[in-house]
Amino acid sequence: MRKYISILGVIIIFMTVCVGCQNNQSVTETSQEIEYSLEKFDRDEICNRRLNMYYGVSDKVGIGISKSLYTEELAEEIEKTLNEDIKIIEDKFLELSSEGIDVYIIDTPLVNKGYSDYTGGNRIYCTVDDIRNKNYQTSLVRASYNLTEPALIHGLTEYIFGETTDTDRLCSYYNEIDDISILGLSGSRFYDLWNSKDEIEIAVDTASALVSYIDQSYSKEVIMTRFYDSSIKTEWLKSIGVNKSYENKNEIKQGYYTYTSNKEYPLIIKSPEVTYYMVPMEYLENASDIELFLCKDKKGRECIYQYLEENVPNYLKDINKDKDLEYLFTQSKDAFSQVLPDGKIILTIPPFHLHEYAHTIALTSSHDTKQWMREGIAEYLRYIISPNDYEMELMISDMEELNLIESPDLKEMWKDIWKYYKIYGGNNKLDIDNRKLYVDALAYGSFDSEIVFERSSFRPISQMYNIADQVDSLGNELNYKQACSFTSYLIEEYSLKSYFDCYYIHDDTDKSFMEAFGVSYEEAKNDWLAYLERNPKD
Repeated sequence: MRKYISILGVIIIFMTVCVGCQNNQSVTETSQEIEYSLEKFDRDEICNRRLNMYYGVSDKVGIGISKSLYTEELAEEIEKTLNEDIKIIEDKFLELSSEGIDVYIIDTPLVNKGYSDYTGGNRIYCTVDDIRNKNYQTSLVRASYNLTEPALIHGLTEYIFGETTDTDRLCSYYNEIDDISILGLSGSRFYDLWNSKDEIEIAVDTASALVSYIDQSYSKEVIMTRFYDSSIKTEWLKSIGVNKSYENKNEIKQGYYTYTSNKEYPLIIKSPEVTYYMVPMEYLENASDIELFLCKDKKGRECIYQYLEENVPNYLKDINKDKDLEYLFTQSKDAFSQVLPDGKIILTIPPFHLHEYAHTIALTSSHDTKQWMREGIAEYLRYIISPNDYEMELMISDMEELNLIESPDLKEMWKDIWKYYKIYGGNNKLDIDNRKLYVDALAYGSFDSEIVFERSSFRPISQMYNIADQVDSLGNELNYKQACSFTSYLIEEYSLKSYFDCYYIHDDTDKSFMEAFGVSYEEAKNDWLAYLERNPKD
């Protein structure tokens, strides 16, 4: 099987339009088919160095060869290899796109950008060795049809240039595993830091076999338009002896995401609304984790924005819904999840994504001492309004594993939390009532624990933000979970608008609380505490 593109490889592909160049006609070299002239390709937003190249154009391909490398013999070798491979592509598949392709031969890789860029375009940057050892063929297929989907790029390349796929191996694999989500063929399935070598080979072979099946059963044009069709995938499974229907609740929509990488971030995923700069970390340990995160984030953000837009449109931060957000994932012990002043979101724990997203669109400016409201509403939107918070799903699934907690005090606190949750009807079904109940249980269970100060989400907000003691009585004595439960109570008893009205009143006294809710802070808090102590269900 042809070697897949490693993210540590040497092929660099770019999505931008052609680099501006300045012709210099004073020096001209000629090979058998192409006349080359020395040209200067200026730096742009992608290429951070100026390239001096001998450049020429034939019928279907433009070739640029670095000045330091150019010889007539090398030019003829490159032309011959390209012409042979392009002919194989067109004989086995379709004619090249009308745009043609540009291949630039450089002496050293452009290390400032990703080595496996699937964002499209018709340009290829590679070395002489890449041409000679055929590592460039995946890039050639991509550029030939301006493709962006890694699975289709790899599948076509393997189908065109590779050996016949071992469908018996695929049959055994898909019959033996329960989770066949790999057949979703999302772009993350082709990155070696999130997949084993065998998993990538299965993904590439699956893509190649699927291309072959569609070509034989339908047409080459259908490959380009229905490669990700679930019904076709189910047909293909049956054709190789697998009696299963393809289903994937975290299906990645074809063409919605593009996949790149750079030196700092081995996987960069971009959608029309957000760019994710990813590194391997807890909750992002494999391709399935990535697909789950993308699904949860997209649905969660849409739900939160819609809720605020419908209920408090005047208090939404003045931003375009489709503004490109940026999530920067980090394992740094010195960092913590937060929203930076420029709006970028730092994530040290992926499940905190919706909490931080909520900060970017609501409650971003008010009196500093009202942090309990800022954090309370972010937790409320993340836990209760969004139906997708998978941190809660993970926590509930681990309810019976309290024995894994080493700290006796922390273990007792969680026992109290789960006891409260179950007494009031909680189970593993995550409907809206149970999400609210889960938050109430977290708040109730953390009130009397001696361990609460050791965990940030259970520490008083006044301590976390170093807020003066004299304002502790106005809510900052609560921790995140308590603030969330109290926020939920206030919104249900009064309204979301009243909550926002209170937050945006700059007066930080009990008078401002009274203006918004019609009751004092202490009275509302006591009512909430009495609500938490309600009688258990029979």
